[in-house]
Order: sequence, then C-alpha cells, then structure tokens
Amino acid sequence: MFQTWEYIAFLIIAQTDNIIDTVIKNGQCQTLVRLLDATDLKNTLASHGPFTLFAPNDDAFKKVSNDTLNDLLKPENKGKLTDILDYHLLSGSYTQASIKTMALPIQLETLSTEKFIADKSGDSVKINSAIVTTADIFATNGIIQSIDTFL
Repeated sequence: MFQTWEYIAFLIIAQTDNIIDTVIKNGQCQTLVRLLDATDLKNTLASHGPFTLFAPNDDAFKKVSNDTLNDLLKPENKGKLTDILDYHLLSGSYTQASIKTMALPIQLETLSTEKFIADKSGDSVKINSAIVTTADIFATNGIIQSIDTFL
C-alpha cells in the first residue's frame, strides 16, 4: 500500500502526456480534437498550465447538428470557436473531489472569462447541464473531466 506522498509521486512519474496528447490518445473525443485543430488552443493545452479541461466526448457532439459544427470550423469563425472552447477550460487543477468540497452551486470563471455553474448531480459533478462522465484524467499540465454535453 502506498503512503500518500508515494502515491502522488507515482501519479506524477506515471503521467508523461500533457492534456492535448492525453485527449488525443484517449480516442473518445475525436470531434473535440478536430475543433481544437481549427484553433490555436492545442498550443495552450500543451503548455505548462495547470488547466482543467471539461472535454465533451464524442457522444456529446451527437447533440449538436453537423451544420453547427461545420459552421464553427470555418476559418472566419476561428475566434468564435476559440471562445467556445475556452469556455470548457479553467485555469488550475480541479478534481471531482475538490469541486465537490466547494460551496455548490458555484460560478467558476473559465479562460473565456465567462462563468459556468458547477454543482453536484448525485455522485457526479455537473457543469451547467453537462454531467462529468469520466472524472480526473490526469495529465502533466492538469486534469481532464469528460462531459456528456458541449457547453
């Protein structure tokens, strides 16, 4: 059994990929990766951080029309798409447990400087209407929380 400090050291040593590489290797957020490719956010998600990415999985994007996604991918909408994706990012590392210890519901400021509401839904964390489906995917520069809705 690990002592707490040994477990933390194990997690740090075991994890060698940044957020963007982790999302790509995960394979369940291919639509998100395609949207990130259309912006400069891949560079941000590869930087030092720390960040928390609320990453819509591919099932989340099934709720969005193809026309909307195609429109967001147009070069002239790069700024709008960047703002939307920034809304899925927090500065700092937020685990599901750390969010649950906050005075919920609480507004958290995203990289877009807009705020979303974090709350609990049963045992899961809820971000606006999205539920965290896979919590606490650790990367070298932060944490990924997979969500079921594109914010």
